[in-house]
This record gives sequence, structure tokens and C-alpha cells, in this order.
Amino acid sequence: MKIGIKARVLGVLATTTALSFIGASSASAWVLPLPSVSGNSVAIAVPGAYAKFAYNGDHWGIEDTAADGKTAIVQWRKGSENASVTGELRVAGKGETNSTTIDYPESTVLFFRACVDNASTAMICSAWARTTASG
Repeated sequence: MKIGIKARVLGVLATTTALSFIGASSASAWVLPLPSVSGNSVAIAVPGAYAKFAYNGDHWGIEDTAADGKTAIVQWRKGSENASVTGELRVAGKGETNSTTIDYPESTVLFFRACVDNASTAMICSAWARTTASG
């Protein structure tokens, strides 16, 4: 299994362990996390949302981790990092979860990210994480 992370910040492609948004004070800079691997799954989070993909079983999951009135979302796309979003799950309410299983062919390349959304503000998302389905 390969896991990678790339993010475009002001038009520059960055591949690093963390990215801070330019213009934020050092005390409040929001950092893009790297995906974590545990057992047969990979996960990524932002404040308020925890997204997970179990690559042995092709299982997507999302959890709302904050009582902030925002919706937690996992979005995914198949094939390339420039592909359109092919699916998403949403959940609202701290501790609430949502999940689904999609049967992908062996070795399908997938990208996914965790997001939080509030209709009155812009959606905040992690960088796209790359993984491969294994059956």
C-alpha cells in the first residue's frame, strides 16, 4: 500500500509532513495533517471530522468529532489526483458516524479527504490522501 500527500498552496506543489496556511499567526496557524495508517485502514482528520478508508474491504467512514454545528464529510475520487469527486458521506452531530462499502477492483488508486462544512462559511478540508484498494 502506498500513501502520499500533496497540497497546492498558492500555486506551489508541496509534499511535506505538514503545511501551515500563509498569513496565519504562529499561535493560530492551522496545519494540514498527514494520513495515519493503522492495521488495514488509513485515516485523515481536520478539526471536527475524522475520515477513514479500510482498504481490505473497501469501507469508507466519517465521524463528526466536534459539537460545532458543522457537517463532517469524507470525499473520495478514483484513479487520479485530478479526477472529479466520485462520492462522499456526510454526518452532523458530535459522535455521529456514517459509513458505506464500495467494491473496487484490486489495486484501484483512490484519493480521499476529510472536510467540515457550514453553509455560511467555506468548506475546510484536509489535503487529499492517496491509498489503494486491496479487494
